[in-house]
Amino acid sequence: MVKTLSAITHTQILNWYRMANRPILLLPEPVLTEKARRFGGGAPIGKPTPDQQHRRLQKKFADIANSFKSLQASTQGIEPEQVLVFETIGEHVENLAKAISKVPGLEWLSEFDLEDVAPQEGFSNKKAPDEDIPCRLYAVMANQHGITKLLSLWNEWHTNPDKRATTGFGPFKNVFIHLRDLRRWSVEDRLHETRVIEYWEENLSFGQSAIRFEVELWFRSDSQSRDQSQRQLQQLVEASSGRLVTHAVIPEIQYHGILAELPADLVRQTVDDIRNEQFTELLRCNDVMFFRPHAQAHFRHSDSEQDLESVDPGNPPSPTMGPPVVALLDGLPLEKHSTLDGRVIIDDPDDFRAGYAPLQQQHATAMASLICHGELESPGTPLTRPVYSRPILQPSSGFQGDSYESVPNNVLLVDLIHRAIRRLKDHDGDEPPVAPEVKIVNLSVADPYRPFVREMSPLARLLDWLAWHYNLLILVSSGNQTQDVVLTTDETAWQDMEPEALATETLLTLRDDQRLRRAFSPSESVNALTVGALHADKSTPRAGDRRVDLLGGSRLPSPLSTISSGYLMSVKPDIYFPGGRQYFNTPLPGAEGETKFTISTASSPPGLKVASPGIQPLELNRCTYICGTSP
Repeated sequence: MVKTLSAITHTQILNWYRMANRPILLLPEPVLTEKARRFGGGAPIGKPTPDQQHRRLQKKFADIANSFKSLQASTQGIEPEQVLVFETIGEHVENLAKAISKVPGLEWLSEFDLEDVAPQEGFSNKKAPDEDIPCRLYAVMANQHGITKLLSLWNEWHTNPDKRATTGFGPFKNVFIHLRDLRRWSVEDRLHETRVIEYWEENLSFGQSAIRFEVELWFRSDSQSRDQSQRQLQQLVEASSGRLVTHAVIPEIQYHGILAELPADLVRQTVDDIRNEQFTELLRCNDVMFFRPHAQAHFRHSDSEQDLESVDPGNPPSPTMGPPVVALLDGLPLEKHSTLDGRVIIDDPDDFRAGYAPLQQQHATAMASLICHGELESPGTPLTRPVYSRPILQPSSGFQGDSYESVPNNVLLVDLIHRAIRRLKDHDGDEPPVAPEVKIVNLSVADPYRPFVREMSPLARLLDWLAWHYNLLILVSSGNQTQDVVLTTDETAWQDMEPEALATETLLTLRDDQRLRRAFSPSESVNALTVGALHADKSTPRAGDRRVDLLGGSRLPSPLSTISSGYLMSVKPDIYFPGGRQYFNTPLPGAEGETKFTISTASSPPGLKVASPGIQPLELNRCTYICGTSP
């Protein structure tokens, strides 16, 4: 059993600190085993009787059946449909999708884990009656014919619950006896835990004239149904003076995504309406599964006064002319840097290069430097093959005039990465694969607007499928946690702490704040390898540095990194590597009894020494120091 972070004691954290510089890694012998079922093997669930279920839920079935009578066919004569939600308690219902496929008028859409619920309505854990019990949601598209058949199955089950179901329809009996609720997919479902309202309000606060966001439609197995769903959404967006920017359909992961744009005043009105529970027709669109922020992955540029050093690459062996086996999906590296010259092959089919100035080529230059050489403070033997590099980021300006490399605002990140990796391995018409021998893909990007909450993001699902389909090792960073660290000690007492005591207090604070420090998409991917950052590097801090090392130099998980639950209670990250010793600024006076530490963004050591663009033109031998989960 894996302990939750909240259950970890002060003594355990102290022991971690003391052992941090003497790490022990114990690997058991590998053993083949069957995949554990989400709800299998647990305590038996007490269930209500069929009569109790019928009394409680019959009206809900009847109300939903009656609701179809008020729906009108579209002008194209298409029969109206609604998304129905079955919320169940207890064990996972096996083969439900297959059973639904046998009912004309019903179409399987998706299923999600919900938060565990308290014992209710006759449901309980037989071994521990007071404990919460698992809850799951199944979504189904239904028309009038489908709901009529569903109502027939429900009545047949209630009339004779012990009768053997017709072949293939047994899962419906299992749903009915475990059913907690039957309802329609709602506006609240489309917005819940997506952070889209927070995203809209943030964009509105900076005076944007138009705001782009993502819409995830229910994936329909039939292409005509998909086209109709998209046309319906487009009509609603254009009726609000907006537009669809782009879209993507990836059947392998059942993804249908839209990048939409609305005028800021319409977004403001929408947010106000949501607060007042007055929902627009767009928010009530039955084809929409979720409204989401536009996927973000951005890296702030160091300013022109950054602390750069020169680097002497020495005489490393030249790369061979063999094909690349490592791919870097990132920004645009400075390919003529003295440490990278001849070691990087740039493939830029979208011409992202045109938007870059040399000084802006920071993140990918650092990543390529680490891939080719490791830390420049103590470089190892360089790679003997070149690195394939595909830009997926572009320079952009922040709301306050600062400069970033970020996902372009006219693409869906899921689509961009899908196209980038398929281009490596597949023919595109008459064009052959550009790097078919690539086996490792480095993806040091993460979406801070999409922390993992129970269900995998489309991007994580995509990486899972790509890793399996193309037999790739995809390395993903877990994302940087840049929140302030607030210790429960006054602004002077921390200075009197021994390093061990300060590190312990910091670890306890990070533990207690773990709810807000979840891994970012796509690091919840199962088939990719999620990498976290250790508080470690080979550099030498400069004398007189007044910044604060909250971990006392110990080789522990960095405050920038995280330890959190992944999909099906897996532990993320999967592995840790040195990510630089992250220092914090000397704190300013704060609330009584608290001391707030903010992350230092200085580029001086400590940190991982990497190649960097220079400040002046043709400075091709500069380096800097970085920290985080990207390196």
